[in-house]
Amino acid sequence: MKTKNLLPQIIEPFAIVALLCLFIVPTLTVINLSPITKEVQDKNVLGVNTFSSNTVVKLVGGIHDIIKNETLVNSNERQFLYKATIQKREAEETYSKPILKLQNNGTFPVKLSFFGYTDSKTNSKISLKIGRNSYLLKDYDSTLHAQEIILEPTSDTNLYLYIENTNRILFPEYFELEISL
Repeated sequence: MKTKNLLPQIIEPFAIVALLCLFIVPTLTVINLSPITKEVQDKNVLGVNTFSSNTVVKLVGGIHDIIKNETLVNSNERQFLYKATIQKREAEETYSKPILKLQNNGTFPVKLSFFGYTDSKTNSKISLKIGRNSYLLKDYDSTLHAQEIILEPTSDTNLYLYIENTNRILFPEYFELEISL
């Protein structure tokens, strides 16, 4: 008599586990077999980033006394972010450094938009230079300006960061340049 009452108590938990497995295992199998569609977050490979194999934005690098800690990150498919630290500097001095190499390997012109800013308000004028053309990003009074350039087909150009300041700057500034294609 006691064995008849004991048998359902032993079998019942195993039956519940078997029913749970019957529903949970197929669900987990479907979830694991579904394709992963998330996007790779970091597309920056050794400082070289490309867009549609036609436009290349490449970090020049190199050693400079004032412009240090340069990085180039591909924010998304059509945007890049250049970051650098501008060290403390003397009054009435100008500094220039090639920062990016821009290439258009395509057959059509490409429009590039630039927007640069610093983390502090100093009496510095920051601009970009391509050849003899200058593109102002920040005035002496810290007014910011967005700039656009046209990169001609099959062209290869160096982009220079040009800094002028009227006062002595006693602390480092963090500079960011957003580049949009």
